[in-house]
Amino acid sequence: MTGDAFIKTLVRPIEPADLLGLVEACWPIDAVFSVGVRSINGLHAASHSMLKRDAGNADFYRVLTLLRQLQDSGAVAMRIEETSKPKKDDDEDSSDEKSKAPPGHTIMILHSRALDEAGQRASEEVRRLLRLRPDADELSLVFGTNSKNDHEVAMLTRSMIEILAETSHGVDVPALDLEEGRATKMDDPAASGANFYLLHVHSSDAKPRSQDAFSMVHYRNHWFWVDDRDLHSKRGLGFLMALFTMLQSGTSAAPPVLTISRP
Repeated sequence: MTGDAFIKTLVRPIEPADLLGLVEACWPIDAVFSVGVRSINGLHAASHSMLKRDAGNADFYRVLTLLRQLQDSGAVAMRIEETSKPKKDDDEDSSDEKSKAPPGHTIMILHSRALDEAGQRASEEVRRLLRLRPDADELSLVFGTNSKNDHEVAMLTRSMIEILAETSHGVDVPALDLEEGRATKMDDPAASGANFYLLHVHSSDAKPRSQDAFSMVHYRNHWFWVDDRDLHSKRGLGFLMALFTMLQSGTSAAPPVLTISRP
């Protein structure tokens, strides 16, 4: 993967609307946002990478817990509104322009009505923590660090390569590799209280039993595997594959052609 495909798939931050689309597809909102979001309206998630190390805000994870509660109550939804384009004269229109769909504006919906007492309290607390207007059910979803007003949700998302870097903290690195400087010793994700771990990858010198390993790979004289009984990690792998599939551009580069000339 090189060039534009590399940038779009791995380097560019994921669109907030795409993450909310996964939530609409019944992925747990707290899991999706804890993995894919760096901040919401100025509340920051924990990060364990060398350049972006941050203990995170407790309120960020409180918001995720409350949003999951609201999602379970059916109070979280989304809508994409088409943005109208300036009308052109017929002689200026082209078939290419007509075939292009106008850009969309994403609305995040937090229903505050038809909720029980616990749901109402959760809805009020989310709005207070995110500094949102108490009576705003429809909120503009934008990419950014801070919101411009009290009916906007500004979400700073992670790129796929950043998500993979954070996920690597769940790998049991062989002690010998650390001693020889082949890998970097990382902080324990649980130490920050963020409970950020997408999957747990075990390592050992001996090959695990095939019935115990959901997925395994042999690398530099060590075996790395995900336990088949670890449902959390199995879902984490599924989530990573869903993200990769969503971000792929749909085109693949042509393979190189090897030409051998006869003497």
